[in-house]
Amino acid sequence: MSPDDQAIHDEGSVEVRNFVLWSASLLELETLLRGVHRFKLVFMEYDISEVQVQVQVMARLHVMGLPPGQRVEMAPEWEELHPLARALEALPSGGVVHLMGLGDWLRGGERGQRFGMLNMAREWLGNSCSHSPLLVWVKSGDLNDFPRLAPDFWAWRSAVFSFLPVRIPVHVGPMLGSIIIDDPSRDVTKRKLRIAEITRYLQNHPELNPASVHLVLEKGGLLMELGELDSAGQAVLVAERYFKSIDDPLGQGVAKCLLAAILDQRQEFDQALHILQHEVAPVFERFGEVELIEEIRAAVKHREAIQSSRSESESA
Repeated sequence: MSPDDQAIHDEGSVEVRNFVLWSASLLELETLLRGVHRFKLVFMEYDISEVQVQVQVMARLHVMGLPPGQRVEMAPEWEELHPLARALEALPSGGVVHLMGLGDWLRGGERGQRFGMLNMAREWLGNSCSHSPLLVWVKSGDLNDFPRLAPDFWAWRSAVFSFLPVRIPVHVGPMLGSIIIDDPSRDVTKRKLRIAEITRYLQNHPELNPASVHLVLEKGGLLMELGELDSAGQAVLVAERYFKSIDDPLGQGVAKCLLAAILDQRQEFDQALHILQHEVAPVFERFGEVELIEEIRAAVKHREAIQSSRSESESA
């Protein structure tokens, strides 16, 4: 396993919460950055450990074929931005530059004044980083102030990508339930439109990578919700085999959890329970997914109770 892959596995518990929902942002970011050797201002919104999120995102992008990039840390004690310009100018040209520590710098002095400094500095900041996209890592609260306190700087943005910590809505539920996409606001039409959108993307990008495979998994969940169980099963198996090929046991566990739900809807209860108990539960337990383990145990217990009741009725 490469160091980048290991970084992903080291943060596995966060990954299962986020990467299905981050996959679209990762793919759009990859498209924006690939082959670019000039200044672009990109905001990267986060709301948990900055290093933790950056390690995961950069590991994913590296596996997708992009260079890992270079890092510049802002110091809270900087009273002006000339040290930042010097740090950017000292970097080798090309590649991606990650600007870290912006939030601490903003809180290191009078907030409005420091936003004003950024607003006035956009031209020379672009010149200092003229051959590289600049990815500015910023927390949600700080990001929301840019349009008001640094409108000129904000106007230069090429994109804003969100990497907020959102838990995947995985529910095994009492009947193994709906897994991955469990959003009552999505009606049938919206689900079909999302399936078509994913299908078009995968047709144009047939080579799977660690980000796009989550789109396959999402498609499988949507197809299951629409009752298209054969197609759902095929999609989930494609994702499960890919996770296996890149040695991603947590991804395999999520895929097999969805496969168990599909089997349950087909009334293949014994096989669904076997997968949950012997293939899914050990993986989630290994990665500390306590809530999912409890849901699996409740689902298994409920299903066993139903089967026991049926057996007693048939023998009566």
